[in-house]
Amino acid sequence: MLRQVLNAFMPPGGILDRLGDSRDRAREKAREALVLLGGYAFRSSPSASSMKGREGKGPETPLMIFERFFKENGLGSKVWRVKEQSLITLSQIRRAHHMFPLRPYLPLLVDALEDSDSNVRTQAQTSVIELFTGPGVTDA
Repeated sequence: MLRQVLNAFMPPGGILDRLGDSRDRAREKAREALVLLGGYAFRSSPSASSMKGREGKGPETPLMIFERFFKENGLGSKVWRVKEQSLITLSQIRRAHHMFPLRPYLPLLVDALEDSDSNVRTQAQTSVIELFTGPGVTDA
């Protein structure tokens, strides 16, 4: 069921596009929905230790679906505001679920620190500091 919801709301034209809306309220509600979806995907997916042997096998987990869409259409968007709001959303997800995995997003976080838009760079700095100084961050 969660897979169907993610596949319905996360593709282009869905919630991630609302992050680029000109209205504050629309962006806020999109972030809230993404934090909920990310949390549900995280809690419903098998732990990382049980996933190591499954790479390339079996159906895509809800967390994998969420990560794919969030990376491609959120952090990888061509629209600066979508990228900026995606960074805020990732921080909010991590705040709510301190064990939410960050490793899949590291290359895009580094790219955001070097983005051509100053709004994205500023938000990336703030988000990276928050993401890597919070609970659940290990030295690795």
